[in-house]
Amino acid sequence: MQIRSFLPIALLIALALLFAGCGRQPETPADATRDQVEATTPTVETEPTTEVETSDEAAAEAAEPVVIAYLNGRPMYEAGLKRQYNLVLSQYQQIYAQFGQDIRALLGGAAGRELKLNMELEALQRLAGRELLFEEAEMEGIAVTDEETDARFDELFDEYLAEQEMSREDFFAYLESVGTDPDAFVSQSKESIHEQILAQALEEAVIETPEVSDDDVAAFFEENRADYEQEEQIRASHILVPTQTQAEVLAGRLEAGETFAELAQEHSTCPSSTSGGDLGWFGRGQMVEPFEEAAFALEEGETSGIVETQFGFHIIRKTGYRPESKPELEEIVDQVRADAVQAEIDDRFQAWFQERFDAAEIVVEDPLLAAAKLQSEDPERGLEALEALLDDESVDEPYLAYLVAIAYESRRQEAVNEKAQLEEAEEIDAETEAQIAELETTIEEATELAIAYYERALEDVGEDSAIRSRLSMLQPTEEQTSSETSP
Repeated sequence: MQIRSFLPIALLIALALLFAGCGRQPETPADATRDQVEATTPTVETEPTTEVETSDEAAAEAAEPVVIAYLNGRPMYEAGLKRQYNLVLSQYQQIYAQFGQDIRALLGGAAGRELKLNMELEALQRLAGRELLFEEAEMEGIAVTDEETDARFDELFDEYLAEQEMSREDFFAYLESVGTDPDAFVSQSKESIHEQILAQALEEAVIETPEVSDDDVAAFFEENRADYEQEEQIRASHILVPTQTQAEVLAGRLEAGETFAELAQEHSTCPSSTSGGDLGWFGRGQMVEPFEEAAFALEEGETSGIVETQFGFHIIRKTGYRPESKPELEEIVDQVRADAVQAEIDDRFQAWFQERFDAAEIVVEDPLLAAAKLQSEDPERGLEALEALLDDESVDEPYLAYLVAIAYESRRQEAVNEKAQLEEAEEIDAETEAQIAELETTIEEATELAIAYYERALEDVGEDSAIRSRLSMLQPTEEQTSSETSP
């Protein structure tokens, strides 16, 4: 079920990661990617300050904006693409950081250039979706005032702070502690909210409210029953320190009557220290096992002994409890009906917007990005476009031969898969045999060309582990060659 949220993604990420890394279980990469990354959407994201331009670059952009592409003749600028790229990079950073990896370390060499190009394509899709939103809103005569944006930001932000029992000062202190400028955070969040309100207004303008029957409501409830159920939850605060000795000292000070929140603020190494150690509400499976077991075993208001986890040594205080709740349809039928209507509206609007996005004319000025975009839409034509760039002296891309080799390897793998499917047939007739023979030729030719371009890439950029690894997978070993030629 896709339920629209008008809280900007940057704000969601900041709040969701507020207490990450001090007891909470990380998401799986698949879950995190599904929730955080969408290629084309009318929901417009904020712009993180992941990369910093030099003053000369900034001055050049201010003096003469560079057009990177056009959407229906509407210019899209390089600066906007950079901001969208930084957003994509920031989101991937947050995903990988949960597993102790720094994505910046993966952006070097040939494999890093391939990853970066894919992120640039995603950034282009986001930028195009953003510009299309503006275009469609203008055609409908829709505008959003600063006053509307400010009011919505305050409403959403205050709701979150109230739920977490935090003040703005606490939250902004946390942002500063992790190197984020609170003013920039507010500005970027408001920009995103402005565009989200625009999207909602556009949705209301182009999609009529549908009728849903009682049967539709019942079916919707059954399909999304889990969304209306609340698991058992607790609220807890903790103090996290690196050593058991430190934890024992703090436990003694608590027993002597010192305040839990003050000790957390002064000594805890978790970001939650800014809010007195408060971790908010959480259910089972969200914290690492030793932490969860100890926290759920406490009575409300009770403080644990010292609990060791992979993050360090914790002292936990349980501050709230919510029992499991599983309402039946008749108890919440009005809410479910409203959700079913909104879900149908959202589905229709998504389809409406996607149709316009697919019909939009996107002309990319950058040759490599244009070829990569074409390849994502039409692999054969895209490969031809990439290969043609090898003779274009205006294209300065050291890893171009590697990218062409990747395209040929993709063609090879597609042919391998298609051949395997044909060979699985119970009976293989003459026509199928001919198709298999043709695919074998394609596989052989694509393999040879991929090898040739990987070797050329090594000549262009020097030794590279990613290129060497791909070459070794395509080139048969001496043992394989001798076994194939032996009687």
